[in-house]
Amino acid sequence: MTSPATTQSIVRKASLFYFVFVMFSYTTGGPFGVEDQVVASGPGMTLIYHLVLPFFWCIPVSLVSAELTCAMPVEGGFYRWTRAAFGDFWGFLAGWWNWSASFLLGGAYAVLFTDYLVFYFPQLTGWKHWLVSVALIAVITWINIRGIQMVGKVATALEIFIFLPVITMIVMGLAKWHHNPFVPIVPPNQPFSKVFGVGLALGLWLYSGYEQLSTVAE
Repeated sequence: MTSPATTQSIVRKASLFYFVFVMFSYTTGGPFGVEDQVVASGPGMTLIYHLVLPFFWCIPVSLVSAELTCAMPVEGGFYRWTRAAFGDFWGFLAGWWNWSASFLLGGAYAVLFTDYLVFYFPQLTGWKHWLVSVALIAVITWINIRGIQMVGKVATALEIFIFLPVITMIVMGLAKWHHNPFVPIVPPNQPFSKVFGVGLALGLWLYSGYEQLSTVAE
């Protein structure tokens, strides 16, 4: 008879350093959406959203995720929580909706990435644009298949790469600060429903994702 130790699968985990960067990637990993938020709600309202939302959205969701992860440290995370609370049907929908959204967002981000490259390489049009997007999806898929440790290392490298230009622009912006960044609060001649609702929806989306890493909680 084989002992349980020889048949038990080895669970690979990411260290705390890499885990922090993976979490950052899930939540505020890039500028996508901020541009649209400024256009829809104005610079002042966008800054207010980013100052207020962490206290009413990010911190409560992250604390709930941490509490449930400690109470039910199972592989599957929020999918398993939903299934335990509401039954198989809603558990299936929670997993299926999240899975579908991951595929759609992955494709959207790949296209956005290539759109940014077009600024530097204008020849990336037509089938070349499509090929670069597919190649990026293939690379990211291969990294995810390699496991959480590889994902943690790559996410850390990419986020540091993102930090460098962002920090540079912050320093340059502070050095050339000549006006109130909250003005105008909202765009002129825009209905309040659009200014408030669209910006809030984008802000909630930008600051979501704290429950995602619960899928590897075990």
